[in-house]
Amino acid sequence: MDKTSIIFVHIGAGNHSIDKEKIYKEAIKRACIIANEALKLGKPCEKVVEIAIKSLEDNPATNAGIGSNLTRNGTVQCDASIMRSTDGAFGAVGAVSAIKNPIEAANKLLDFEAKGEDALGLVPPLENSKEQLESVSDIDVFEDTVGAVCLDFNGNIASGVSSGGIAIKLEGRVGEAAIYKSGCWAQAYNNEGIETVVGSSVTGNGEQIMRLSVAKKMAKSLSHPEIDPLESTEKTFSKLLGIFFYTLVF
Repeated sequence: MDKTSIIFVHIGAGNHSIDKEKIYKEAIKRACIIANEALKLGKPCEKVVEIAIKSLEDNPATNAGIGSNLTRNGTVQCDASIMRSTDGAFGAVGAVSAIKNPIEAANKLLDFEAKGEDALGLVPPLENSKEQLESVSDIDVFEDTVGAVCLDFNGNIASGVSSGGIAIKLEGRVGEAAIYKSGCWAQAYNNEGIETVVGSSVTGNGEQIMRLSVAKKMAKSLSHPEIDPLESTEKTFSKLLGIFFYTLVF
């Protein structure tokens, strides 16, 4: 395989303020620059994804990390997950509080199995003022899930997502960003001797994304190199939309 690498970054498909367009572009640009530097240093794809998403989590303009939406009780609860193609390892955290970078915690779970009550117990929630909650309630624009996909120089791919969830959500709600097959997917395929690696990072309506396992299905639609990728993804997406509307009706 050619020595090439690619990093893709997104800040979600939600309703973004036009007034903040420059801020959003700068956030994406910075994440790409930092991730690219990590690639040049030979960091593996999953670490590069973590670094890119951490940059977005550290930006208050995104709905992830420090910029996350508040729950009904005025706390912050975040979801994040990451997956790599080398061994199909998947790490995720859901509805976590008091963690500055949820994607970092998710990445650690790729290699280290959580043990004991402390590791699996609830993290004490952050305390947020009533004024913060009221100020968020007055805003009608909420950003969506952020994510990244990286192909490293070794031909491996990793994908990740991070989200503060929907605004004024119920305590403990876990969205697609923490669910297997839903928020992100990374896999290596071998079709008739042709090796292909595919990654996806998803954003949108969390409940429907989880129900339809969108991340895995969209990635699988790209696993056949002989088929035009645009045609394949459009066909799969149309099929998923059909299932979605059928579910709504019936």
